[in-house]
Amino acid sequence: MEKYGFVYIWRDRKHKRFYIGSHWGLETDGYICSSRWMRKAYKRRPEDFKRRVVSRIYLDREALLIEEERWLAMIHPEEVKKRYYNLKFGSQKRWWGDAEKVLSIGEKISRAKKKSFSDHPEMAAEHSRKMVQHYMNKPESRESARERTGIQFSVPSARERASEKTLRYFEEHPEAREGARLKAARKLTREDAANIRQDKRSRAEIAKDYGISVRYVGKVISGDSWGDHGSAS
Repeated sequence: MEKYGFVYIWRDRKHKRFYIGSHWGLETDGYICSSRWMRKAYKRRPEDFKRRVVSRIYLDREALLIEEERWLAMIHPEEVKKRYYNLKFGSQKRWWGDAEKVLSIGEKISRAKKKSFSDHPEMAAEHSRKMVQHYMNKPESRESARERTGIQFSVPSARERASEKTLRYFEEHPEAREGARLKAARKLTREDAANIRQDKRSRAEIAKDYGISVRYVGKVISGDSWGDHGSAS
């Protein structure tokens, strides 16, 4: 169902107080009002409040503001803050009432985010990580985003996530990387290294047989480990 605008009046039966406001959306979307004073009272005792929609606007937000102004004009100045939860006499033209301002605000937000990510790459990486985690936990959100934007959001596999986590750990703990390298080296002998270089199988198969990583197999074959001096460098 498409959104539309409506002007409403809330009545607080306990204090015999009213609130006039407007909303662009649906009457069933759960919106209460923009008044913090009234929202606090509503949260404490919702059973005392009843809303009545007095006008519906289907044209645009600007027309909705004009209609809201017409209803607010019926409030007498001395009734503001007393008989009404409204704190101001008359409405204030809101930024969303102007299509150009809506567009410019959206653009400003987008530019600010892009600049922030450009100046702080770590923030961009953290944002991406959180989005991936969100889409992993909520596949329905990923599908909704795909339908809304036309972009297929990919989620890394379990193996890719594990690999990324390991690399991140080694970056933060270089001593652990060295320990892992030495541990892998201790599993091999000089004869093993020579056999690996002559082995025609895939590196994955070799790694599985010797209990080492595929990457370490590559280092042995290239001579970066167990090179000319026969040491696990």
